[in-house]
Amino acid sequence: MARAMFLLAAAMVGLSVLLPGGAKIAFANGVPQLVKLEYLPGVSNWGPEDAEGLLEFSFAEGYAIVDVKRIPATEGTTFEGWMRTEAGDAVHIGDIVTDATGIGHLEAKLTGLSRFDYTQFLVAARTDNDAAGAIPAQISIAGNFSVIGDEPGDGDDGEQRPQVLPDTGELPGGSGPGRGFMAMIAMAATGLTIVMVAQYRKRRRA
Repeated sequence: MARAMFLLAAAMVGLSVLLPGGAKIAFANGVPQLVKLEYLPGVSNWGPEDAEGLLEFSFAEGYAIVDVKRIPATEGTTFEGWMRTEAGDAVHIGDIVTDATGIGHLEAKLTGLSRFDYTQFLVAARTDNDAAGAIPAQISIAGNFSVIGDEPGDGDDGEQRPQVLPDTGELPGGSGPGRGFMAMIAMAATGLTIVMVAQYRKRRRA
C-alpha cells in the first residue's frame, strides 16, 4: 500500500509537465511545492537509473522533506540533499539516510538562507574523495523547479519577483477554456498528492 501511495504521488507530480506551456507545480504564500526526483540525463551520473524520489518544501514555512527509493546504502558513502541555482551556487539541505532496500528519508529546516532563487534539487553521494562544503561529484537523482512568491518576508528588499505580469494587450499563450480546465485538473491532482503524501508519512511513523 505504501508503495502504491508513493507511486501515485510521483505520478501526480509528473502530470504537471503535461500542461500546456510546460507548467510546473509552483505555488505562493507558503503552500508546499512538490518536486519529482529522478535520474536526469546530463545531471545524474551515479547509482541506479531507476532510482526516484519526492521533494516537498516551502521557503516561506522553512522546511524540506525528501523521500527516496532504490538508493541502497553503500559502505563508505553518505547521501546528501542539495539545492542549486542556475549560476551553480548551492546549499546543503541535509543528509539522507537510506537502508539496504534503498528507502531513505530526510526532514530539514530551511533556515538562515541568504537567497531563494534555487532551481534544482540534487541527491548526491559523498565519499572520502569529495571536497568538504561542496556538492559531491557523484549525482544520483535530481529534480528541477521554479519558485514564485514563496520567499519569506514582505519583499522590502526588492528581490521578490512580480506576482502579476504587465498587460501587453495580448492573450497569454495557451489561454482559453482548455487551459483553465487543465489548470483545474492540476490543482485537484496537487491537493490529492499532498493528502496522499501526508498519509504515507503518517503511516511510516506509526
